[in-house]
Amino acid sequence: MLEVGGNLAVELLDGFVPEADADFRIFDVGTLSGALPSVLLPDLPGVPDWDSSHLDRSGTLSVIPEPASLPLLALGMLLAWRRR
Repeated sequence: MLEVGGNLAVELLDGFVPEADADFRIFDVGTLSGALPSVLLPDLPGVPDWDSSHLDRSGTLSVIPEPASLPLLALGMLLAWRRR
């Protein structure tokens, strides 16, 4: 059993920038005891942001997926066309 009780600090090495919708298994929560009071995550240039909401349930840290821009663009064009 792994007992945690400190801060988790994530660093990106050698210029690595994860892609949107990437998942990283940090640890196996089946062997986890305790809690992480703080999770320190680096800024992500050109990528939306981190999602650490599943870290305590699945041990997974994710990058928020980019919104689907094509359907939004199509909806905007349809609305603009209907206003004419």
